[in-house]
Amino acid sequence: MWSIAAWEGVRFSLPDSNNGSRVVITTRIRAVAHSCCANEYDRTYEIKPLSDYESRDLFFKRIFGSTINCPENLKEILEKILGKCWGAPLAIISIAGLLANKPVHSKNLWQKICVSLGSEFESSPSLERLKKILELSYNDLPYHLKTCFLYLSIYPEDHKIRRKSVLRRWVAERFVAEKRGLSVFEVAESYFEELINRCIIQPVDMSFTGKVKTFRVHDVMLEIIVSKSIEENFTTLVGEHHTLVPQEKIRRLSVHCGCVKDIATKKMLSHVRSLSIFSNGEILQLGWMKLMRILDLEGHEFLSGRDLNSICRLFQLEYLCLRRTRVMELPTKISKLKKLETLDIRDTGIKNLPPGITNLPNLVNLLAGKRYYNHNELWPMSDFGGYMSLRN
Repeated sequence: MWSIAAWEGVRFSLPDSNNGSRVVITTRIRAVAHSCCANEYDRTYEIKPLSDYESRDLFFKRIFGSTINCPENLKEILEKILGKCWGAPLAIISIAGLLANKPVHSKNLWQKICVSLGSEFESSPSLERLKKILELSYNDLPYHLKTCFLYLSIYPEDHKIRRKSVLRRWVAERFVAEKRGLSVFEVAESYFEELINRCIIQPVDMSFTGKVKTFRVHDVMLEIIVSKSIEENFTTLVGEHHTLVPQEKIRRLSVHCGCVKDIATKKMLSHVRSLSIFSNGEILQLGWMKLMRILDLEGHEFLSGRDLNSICRLFQLEYLCLRRTRVMELPTKISKLKKLETLDIRDTGIKNLPPGITNLPNLVNLLAGKRYYNHNELWPMSDFGGYMSLRN
């Protein structure tokens, strides 16, 4: 059942005649499940993922016929493959079916399939049913949610994504507009709740108030949206399995590993509006990206003062994340970023802000916090104890 309207269309054909019969309705949408509970005797049941033991048992039986016949040399890669399935029976059966059809069970072959599931989706009959079911969930999304969900393809596999960070980025990307009685951030919150309601993103950490703090995209679902994102030139990815190729325009660039400095040209990068770097390496020539609105350098170890001065020339910048970098101070020229709305300097060595910070008319979120003890290295403490939200 894909919508409340669909349920309303059939429920009157299922009268309660007190004869003891039962109707079971399945849906991936929590709101639909609750709407189907018309009286006090109706119940909703949220199907939980299989446990690690149950996942292994199902996987072994599908490939080897029992749980005791798995070769010792395959157990390590087996755990990685099961990790991609996240306890979803259909994913386990589909991927096990793919491996069972291979003539030889070798570690190298399983490793290759594990890291190239995206291409396997395009060619394997064993994964065709799984792909179609996952695409149903994606295709059923309204347009505004499709765009927001597709945006999650910028994050690497298994990455814990912070909810508030994503909401601020959606706003900066113009995916969200104000509605009557709701701020733009509140509208973004409602979009996020819709994705949670549809069970296509998975909460990881919760706040004491019950709100999602961090979440992940299921590995197999991520393969679907990465494929669609590349196909539509929505996002350009650079990493172990993605290489930068000449395109007419690169609007959103996400670097998962390696460095694109030596292969990216000024022409290729001149239209970039969003840059996210999840790896270390020499920073790109940021001065080429005059249209950039979003710059996320969280965790980058080699950020220099020269890079920061270059960032201060990005006059369209609205979202800047320097979190967990070794930055010790902000340049005075940061006052030139008149459109900046979010500045995240948490877990940096910044103790004082330059006077020009008060000359940023659109700064709404100034996020700062304390350094932490990491890798046997004691970092300096920030003067800020948490985060600040500024309203003009």
